[in-house]
Amino acid sequence: MARRLTIVEARTRPDDAPALAALQRAEWGHLYPDETLDDAIAELRTWRDDATDPERLLLSWFALVDDEAVGVIMVRGAGELEPDDAARLPGPWLAGLVVRPEHRGRGIASALMDHGTARAAALGITRLRLVTEHAVDFHARRGWEIETTVLLAGHPNTVMLTTLAP
Repeated sequence: MARRLTIVEARTRPDDAPALAALQRAEWGHLYPDETLDDAIAELRTWRDDATDPERLLLSWFALVDDEAVGVIMVRGAGELEPDDAARLPGPWLAGLVVRPEHRGRGIASALMDHGTARAAALGITRLRLVTEHAVDFHARRGWEIETTVLLAGHPNTVMLTTLAP
């Protein structure tokens, strides 16, 4: 039986936020040691799309397979880099992409990226960055270009950039 994939605003499924925030923390907690699980949960339950203050932009979507939350992606204005790098590499950012391990390899991450970039473009965003520790090839295959390397909590990470169609 075919499984149905849908993508919904995370704020519509607040009860799924703890599990997906924990998944994000398991993947990247070592890069953001000052962020707590409670912080991550609160971010997934927050929706700020006010274009008057792009630094505060914070949007999240969940991927659902047959109504089970299995992945997440975010578009955020700031908060991805350490202060010195953030000053020279401003957002907005595609962030927080993760899919539960048992659901990987099925196109869910790609669908989440397509959704996040389309929604960013719909908001009038023309340039979007992301930071990745290990998935450079995945993003490069989707048209993202390497911009630079930064350190997050002492770990090298690649900043990538894409231009969105207006």
